[in-house]
Amino acid sequence: MKINGQDILIGLIAGAATALLCLGVATGSGLSILLYLLSAVPIMVAGLGWSLAASIVATIVATVAVFVTANEMTALFVILTTALPAAASAYWMTLSRPADEMGGPKGKLVWFPLSDVLLRMGLMIGTAFIIIGIAINYGPELMKPVLDELVANLQMNNPNFSFSPEARNQFDAAILGMMPFMQPLMWTCIMVGNLYIALKITATSGQLKRPPEDFPTALRMPKISLIPLGIAALLSLIGGTLSLVASAILGGISAGFMLSGYAMFHAYTRGRAWRPFGMFILYFVTILTMLPPFLMFFVGLFSLARSMPISNPPHKDSNE
Repeated sequence: MKINGQDILIGLIAGAATALLCLGVATGSGLSILLYLLSAVPIMVAGLGWSLAASIVATIVATVAVFVTANEMTALFVILTTALPAAASAYWMTLSRPADEMGGPKGKLVWFPLSDVLLRMGLMIGTAFIIIGIAINYGPELMKPVLDELVANLQMNNPNFSFSPEARNQFDAAILGMMPFMQPLMWTCIMVGNLYIALKITATSGQLKRPPEDFPTALRMPKISLIPLGIAALLSLIGGTLSLVASAILGGISAGFMLSGYAMFHAYTRGRAWRPFGMFILYFVTILTMLPPFLMFFVGLFSLARSMPISNPPHKDSNE
């Protein structure tokens, strides 16, 4: 890996931007939260448009800036859930090799499949939340104040609402078991959205070497993803710490299948007169209930694919 002055400059700018977007969430405003959700974009743009070195510099700068300005736990969260997945996904998206090495036409490049990036990102983010859970000692004692406040809010909104001791224990156990699954699932979705935006920005600027892809038709999970999905699903039923660990991996991978289902719907409805109404209903109901994401997961589960885009070499050297 070569590094030059331009890589350092781009990395400094991207890292500073990511740090500012992450730290701005402390204000608590709606805009700052939205910008925080886009905090991976600068690092991804640096990696997609310039080099792996630029994204590594950006990762280091963002992490150090957050560590100095906030604290070590915030820095750990940023590097594990945002900076490293952003740099890694950008790197994978720039990998290419001669197509004739894989039985394709000579003089062409074949690019790393988006489906593999989706799987790896889910695994990476699931692992990140496992490490964070260990670091914060996730468990009943840590979550008790949160659960007490949640129950208090429920009782405030409905004075007649009450828990029996047994029902309260079941409620606490359900929330404790659900959090390790939901956090990686939601964050993987957010990171895929960041990748989509970063690809658009880099392509518009003329810096993207990878050929353009149609996300509704390319965003699928590979067949190999069924193996970790099945293992994680089985282990999540065991109970105890191992179940929480497996749930985090399951959440990250499940996000890929769910997004694949939504992508299928986007592709299927193209050119149909009822598309705007159908899209509105789908996403409106998604906001209200968990039924559409559940259905989209199963659509994605039966829509496995692994497409690799082909292009002319943008330069003499390939990345893989």
